[in-house]
Amino acid sequence: AENIMTSIWGAAGYWAMAVIYFSLGVSAMIAPPISKKLGPRVSIIAGSLPYVLFCAANITGNSTLIIVSAGFVGVGASLLWAAQGKYLVESCPSVSHLGRFTGIFFMLYSTSNVVGNAIMTVIRGQLKNDQLSFIVLTGVGAFSWLLFFMLPRLRGAVTPVSSAPAGATLNAGLLWCAST
Repeated sequence: AENIMTSIWGAAGYWAMAVIYFSLGVSAMIAPPISKKLGPRVSIIAGSLPYVLFCAANITGNSTLIIVSAGFVGVGASLLWAAQGKYLVESCPSVSHLGRFTGIFFMLYSTSNVVGNAIMTVIRGQLKNDQLSFIVLTGVGAFSWLLFFMLPRLRGAVTPVSSAPAGATLNAGLLWCAST
């Protein structure tokens, strides 16, 4: 995102990225209690909406709108990060599956940077119009946001594995599994 934003918008792209990371850092301190109150599913849905709005703001080319929407992306990102961990843990049938689920998540997350930049390069190369490129990205983002509504509601905490030390809390059990 940084490469594309600064190459398209120059200084405004730089400031948009700075605002995203600043608001992410500040809002990360209050995101966990908000996510706890909303629940992980609603937090993921709410936290992903600013990304769609940010793409839409880029359609206009208005620097002020892009930078303001970047602030909302940072807040949304902090909510997403707080919620995705909880959703990931709660979606595991047992602690013994947590490593696999976490590995798959981070594999997809890490490859998204490469794949996302490659897709944007192809879109920009084919369309030869940045505004049209952001229209396509906004459409893809809106579709992806709607897919989050299909996330199942979860039942709660995972069941610790029977080989965990006796009396271990869920957090201690998770740490124990991570170290073995």
